[in-house]
Amino acid sequence: MLSGEGEIITPDCEKPEHFRTVFISDAHLGYKGVRSGELLRFLQGIRCERLIIVGDLIDTWVIKKGWHWTIECDLIIRHLLKMTTQEGTEIIYVPGNHDDSVRRFEGVSFAGVRIEREIIHETADGRRLLVIHGDEFDMMMRQWQKLSHISHITFGWMRFINKMLNSIRRLIGSGYWSLSEWMRRSIQRMVKTEINYAIAATNEARGRGLDGVICGHIHRAEQSMIDGIEYHNTGDWMEDTSAICELIDGTLLLVRTKARTEHPMEGITQAEIDAELTATSELSQSGLVREALV
Repeated sequence: MLSGEGEIITPDCEKPEHFRTVFISDAHLGYKGVRSGELLRFLQGIRCERLIIVGDLIDTWVIKKGWHWTIECDLIIRHLLKMTTQEGTEIIYVPGNHDDSVRRFEGVSFAGVRIEREIIHETADGRRLLVIHGDEFDMMMRQWQKLSHISHITFGWMRFINKMLNSIRRLIGSGYWSLSEWMRRSIQRMVKTEINYAIAATNEARGRGLDGVICGHIHRAEQSMIDGIEYHNTGDWMEDTSAICELIDGTLLLVRTKARTEHPMEGITQAEIDAELTATSELSQSGLVREALV
């Protein structure tokens, strides 16, 4: 089953939501301005049998151009390790183009996290879906890779302007609006990126005899059926704060932690930091966090 409507969930670590499988992508940890605090709260507020990271968890493109690694980024890595070592969650990491250096470790497991170039996921009701980051289907990026790097830096500046703009909008009681996201969407519509991307992704799944595809990359959370093939895009943790979650019966649900017009949540509190550090202290002592980050 496929659910086309996005559902807003409020992460609550005291009463976590239970899913069979959760798919997230495009967290871009290390890139300034990402919603790392909201991703941490989301992970704390779920329990799942399997977590699949569909690429661009860490943004290696900015390591030499403004690396911004916060305490939230550290806590996300710690929490992922806690999920696999203490909660029994199977974690599969499918790297994307912003963390493509990890792709050379295909088939290797680090601290319980298995790295794969792509996988075939079978839902509870027997549907077989290709899970892949999706940069392979982005013809614009493949043809003008240097332009993609430049635009990535440009969007960083626009997100800085966006933050000031929305501070004013919050004061006057207006909803959240993203200048950087509006610019990204405008460019994508101009070159028909979203349409061509979805068609290319579903054609790949069809050619392999699969029922659908789950991907990320274009930062546009969506669920649709294209000529009989399911298309699921996980969105991102820069604007959408979204994920694809599989229920126990195989239904794939698009979830968000906030409505598009809501202002981002405040950063995590010191109490939340202390609680997560305490919960993952054994991981730090065992060296698992260090192993994951090296």
